[in-house]
Amino acid sequence: MIELYHNKEDCCGCGACVSICPQNAISMQEDENGFIYPFLSETLCIGCRLCKEVCAYQNQLSLNTPKEAYVAASKNDKNIVESASGGIFAEAATYIIKNDGIVFGVAFVKENSRLIPQHIGVSRLEDLKLLQGSKYVQSDMRNSMNQAKKYLDNGRHVLFSGTPCQVAGLKGFLKKDYENLITMDIICHGVPSSQMFNDFLQLNYNKKNYDVVDFKFRDKSSGWGEMARLDYFDRKNKLKHRLIPAHTSSYFHFFLKTQICRENCYSCKYACEKRTGDITIGDYWGIGQEHPELLSNSVYSEMKGISCVMISTSRGEVFFRSLNSQIYADLSKFEKISKHNEQLREPSKKGKDYQEIFRLYPRYGYQAVEKYYKRKYFINIILHVIYNKIPLPMRKKIKKLLR
Repeated sequence: MIELYHNKEDCCGCGACVSICPQNAISMQEDENGFIYPFLSETLCIGCRLCKEVCAYQNQLSLNTPKEAYVAASKNDKNIVESASGGIFAEAATYIIKNDGIVFGVAFVKENSRLIPQHIGVSRLEDLKLLQGSKYVQSDMRNSMNQAKKYLDNGRHVLFSGTPCQVAGLKGFLKKDYENLITMDIICHGVPSSQMFNDFLQLNYNKKNYDVVDFKFRDKSSGWGEMARLDYFDRKNKLKHRLIPAHTSSYFHFFLKTQICRENCYSCKYACEKRTGDITIGDYWGIGQEHPELLSNSVYSEMKGISCVMISTSRGEVFFRSLNSQIYADLSKFEKISKHNEQLREPSKKGKDYQEIFRLYPRYGYQAVEKYYKRKYFINIILHVIYNKIPLPMRKKIKKLLR
């Protein structure tokens, strides 16, 4: 029997093996912590080994060192507001769609009262908002790789965005280079499971009779930072919004501390300078330290959000130039960006919380994780509640004093 992976560190859950199997002998199944892994049916498998050939996580994939690095932001305020950082993905996607292309990214899809992160393809500008904003949870690729291949083979332009391992998975699955494909990987901190995310929502919000319809990890109503927003219908069927400061939420807190990621994230070979995508995007954290001269210009705003962009291929260069009329962009350096984005240098690290969380969660459910968080970080929660009541301009002054 074919061994799809030996240890959990050997699988990123990208689903390339599922997509390539001619017999539909492989399916993704959740483990005790909700992380998805491929399961092989012995009765359906014909031993073709295509699953092993396309695995870009276990096989060596050609990676590219960034050629150029930029500070960047959209010229469209609406795109910036709907995006996690500076709206560069939105502008790239808009360009592709206007040129009769397809854009693949992550959307929250409502299934049985749960928000399931799925990779989907969109071809209409009005659907683009589904893909905007960070989703700090692993997405299910479903049939997106096969769909992307179909569009590519038909000559359509495709923009595929995802984590570095998902982009690698797509490339492994395609097995050839397509001129009409642009890949965009994100600076990834690691991915928690969809099951844990939904258990968090169920415990804290669904039990209050909220009908949760969306969750934005990076709301910007109070500025570019770490504030989430829950969208839900209340008991009177009125759509309401609730802001959630990052460090007063157990799930958000543990994600930012990289304590609830899947096993392979802690040894990820793609958490490095060399990239899987044509273009890499992320938040330009530390912009005030690295490029203070740009903040004196009204073009960039720390309130709205600013992106970092790294170009790793010639195709990426050509494509990025095509966005010139839609974005602001100024040269930067990889060293400046990586100084404030650790996962461009090395994988995330486990801490003491990781061991305790994954001791509690499979045995006692998310309520045990919630209790652990509130007990251990009680003072931290109180301080963040107080801090978030301070007016934003004063918070900025406090941050400058603490640097």
